[in-house]
Amino acid sequence: NSPVIIEGLSFRTNPNLSFEVQADKITSKSLLNAQSLHLTTKPLSIKPRTIDAQSLYLDIYEIKKLFNNDKKEKKSFNLKFFPITNIKKAYLKLDSKGKTFIEFNNIESHKEGFKIVCKFIGKVQSPYTSEPVTAGKSGRIHYLNKLYFEDLSVDFAKSTLILDGAIDNLTFKGKELPAKELEAAFLYFYKLKHPNKKNFIENFTNFKGTLDADLKYSKKGLKGKCIAHNLGADFSKFKIPVLLPHVKFNFENRTIYAKANGTFGGEDVYTDVFIEGLFTKLIHTIGNVHSKRLTNSFSSKYFKPVQIIGSADAKVKYEVQKSVDIDYILTVPKGSDLVTRLGNLDNTDKIRQIIAHTHKEGNNLYLKDYNYS
Repeated sequence: NSPVIIEGLSFRTNPNLSFEVQADKITSKSLLNAQSLHLTTKPLSIKPRTIDAQSLYLDIYEIKKLFNNDKKEKKSFNLKFFPITNIKKAYLKLDSKGKTFIEFNNIESHKEGFKIVCKFIGKVQSPYTSEPVTAGKSGRIHYLNKLYFEDLSVDFAKSTLILDGAIDNLTFKGKELPAKELEAAFLYFYKLKHPNKKNFIENFTNFKGTLDADLKYSKKGLKGKCIAHNLGADFSKFKIPVLLPHVKFNFENRTIYAKANGTFGGEDVYTDVFIEGLFTKLIHTIGNVHSKRLTNSFSSKYFKPVQIIGSADAKVKYEVQKSVDIDYILTVPKGSDLVTRLGNLDNTDKIRQIIAHTHKEGNNLYLKDYNYS
């Protein structure tokens, strides 16, 4: 309910029943600040036909809160109109603290036949990205009943992702995209939709490696593949390094699946993941991590309270939906043993197995089952 202050206002109606508004300055507390604004409307409409401004500041976060009366979730992006625009500078604040924002330079559009063509340079900064993500260094967008991308570039550090096609039939192609920045971008959009929910990927830090992407988005979901090269990260508070030299992520509309071999703390490991319900509230993830031969070189670095004599087979099975369920299965073969300050397993002439099942809801972690045999 902050007042709108307008300086140097002029208003004119035209014979075709459109109108023009011109103002030297428009401010509304911290929500809006427009300098040298000139706006014309369509005939018999308040929708803008043209927008010109020297600079524009919008607090999108607070404005959305003001107009948040309609609780229905929008099913898809649907742009009803696209004005001819000439804005020298624009700043859009996207979160409460101003740490996530978009800066635009030279938003310029014009008509080509029946379509409106627009070029711009936009930089996105957020706490999840080490460097700004820049869109629009090459390519453009246009509007003809819906939004189209024409080889629009999105730059992550030294790599470029190209967007091409209609908003509801869009291709994404890029080479050597940095895994660290893509993980940060994913978390940013995930946190927008689930601000108080932790994603399983947050168990990993210090992402490394690159990805080649060839994907197509439609109303059915995503199709295509992403191939990761030397994908690495540190797992959990123990900072256990994971390295997967080659991973192919297959996208089939609303499912993703992948499997790979690599190392976990220097030991050989196999991993797979299956995700279904992509872009829905019912997203469901299951996966396995399996190291057939963990040795003391692993435990001496990352879990010093336990000494492994010989080797152990370690498997982790996880399932994530509304909650997180994880099974930990450690199999100790004949002749091997686990030693702690409290003692050892003994029975080295037998195969022994330790199984634990944990269940996590929110920030609460429960040990649901434990068995040693």
